[in-house]
Amino acid sequence: MPSSSPRYIPMAAERCQELILGCSSEMGPLLANIQGVSQYCHRWTDVPGHAAHCRLSSLPYLFRTQLDTIPSRIPYLKADPARIAHWRHRLDATLATRPSALDWPGPAGPRIRTTTAVDAAVPAGASGGCWDSGVRLATKTNAARDLAALPRFSGMIDLSEDLTDFGETAALMENLD
Repeated sequence: MPSSSPRYIPMAAERCQELILGCSSEMGPLLANIQGVSQYCHRWTDVPGHAAHCRLSSLPYLFRTQLDTIPSRIPYLKADPARIAHWRHRLDATLATRPSALDWPGPAGPRIRTTTAVDAAVPAGASGGCWDSGVRLATKTNAARDLAALPRFSGMIDLSEDLTDFGETAALMENLD
């Protein structure tokens, strides 16, 4: 999905009696918070009867978007306030200071990025980790060498197993420095 396509959801909702979004189960909790979304379904068989449908990525074309007509309402993605509060409480109970985030690539990532956890743990030749507090946001299939580097980060906690979808990740990130 092009990153700008969710910007068009409120515009589409203005032209519909009810907007039902079809998306992955991982994206649904985040996209469901966009103004105008009545519900989301992640299986085609769950979508109720409807008069028309359109791919999210086709909305810029249907709205005849030009460079000067791209919707500029920012932010257009927002986490659920209840989930933000949940993560704030959890982080406050676990860490002494407002945390930062660290993410490093999984097995497919090195083709795009080359930073590893070891690189991040020892920036610019420092002798140890430089993090006062932080959380690890990463894919669940990280290389063993990266997971082994986690103890080098002073005050770092690994929350990757609790980030079940993009909604959870966005809510956690709202609480990061």
